[in-house]
Amino acid sequence: MVTVIVVATLAMIIQDCFGVLMVQAENRGWGWRSGFMDAGMYLCALATNHYALNALNSSNKTLQVLVVGFVTIANVIGSKLGQEIGDRFFPDPNRAALENLISWAMAQGYQRPVK
Repeated sequence: MVTVIVVATLAMIIQDCFGVLMVQAENRGWGWRSGFMDAGMYLCALATNHYALNALNSSNKTLQVLVVGFVTIANVIGSKLGQEIGDRFFPDPNRAALENLISWAMAQGYQRPVK
């Protein structure tokens, strides 16, 4: 029972990481990297679906509830973890220029408009 929960949860975290990294790579025009992330996401989805669906088809209600709960939490954790990894390994080339522009505007006395 514990093995099913752990494998489904870890597979979901990794799947979400790959998904976020895939979107970041596509946004930066890195097609090959995006393709590898998509392939990794697919493989993790197979594991997630296998373990989660087998648990949901079982007659053990405790296992069903725990798998749904842990995989749901893994969705959130995986998305945030993927974003953190992507910021580190898939740097946005426009980010530094945007930060410099904002710093320059603030130095010139620019104030955000009040609505």
